[in-house]
Amino acid sequence: MASMKVDILFSKEKGQILYLEAGKDFIDLLMALLRMPTANMIRLLTEGGITAKRSVGIFNVFSSADKLDRSYMKVDKSFVVNPSPPEGTQVHLLGWQEVRQQPASGGYFTCSTSNHLYVALGPGAKCGSCGRIMTQNIEPRHGYTLNESATLYTCYCRSYLANSETSCDCCGNYMDQQLTLVPVVAEQLSGGFVKETLTFMVTDNLEFFPSSTIKSISLLNTLGVKSMADLESYETTVTKDHALALVQAALTSTSALNDVFGSLVATRKK
Repeated sequence: MASMKVDILFSKEKGQILYLEAGKDFIDLLMALLRMPTANMIRLLTEGGITAKRSVGIFNVFSSADKLDRSYMKVDKSFVVNPSPPEGTQVHLLGWQEVRQQPASGGYFTCSTSNHLYVALGPGAKCGSCGRIMTQNIEPRHGYTLNESATLYTCYCRSYLANSETSCDCCGNYMDQQLTLVPVVAEQLSGGFVKETLTFMVTDNLEFFPSSTIKSISLLNTLGVKSMADLESYETTVTKDHALALVQAALTSTSALNDVFGSLVATRKK
């Protein structure tokens, strides 16, 4: 993967970041946070050694759930503390990539050949036995909340899915056919969220918009910049540590850019 670079504009007198300019990759990183389950965010921060503000309530909720003995759980604990991310969320800097799709409005799909025991969470996946696109719609058993991260079962009539061996609502037979989940590659979103040709301005509190001269002048006026001679641009590479710090700052701070990148420009202060 090519390195992610951003241009930071800062005040030399104050040693303070005003905004940065970035390409598609940085904006995709920010937008991916909107699609990331809270538990995944907390796990990334914890495993990445981010300890500040860990006393915040949601961290304690995660820690308590993670420590809770599985015997107390009605569902597989990983369904709560390590949920499957949505499709297209590929944040390589965070070491976090997902290619499964959430169930489409059409539901779940399996192979029309009854002894081919594969299922996909959305249309377009190929059967692991015959290689054909799986087109047969299959639904969760009536009144049943399906846990997609646990084992899936069906019967020979292929009408319903369940997480345990139980009787089928359609034919009455025992649902003892264990299915293998086939990932659906989210081709449409695998290239990220915004177009490659755009450059964006990102403010200290992580507002972003397409770059333009008018926007730049307006933002500098809003920030009270009096002299263009006080401004300096600095290019830097966004590292994994920066990305993790951005996740934390996005949740807790109104000065995210200065929190994450401030040390890079502090030494360049007049």
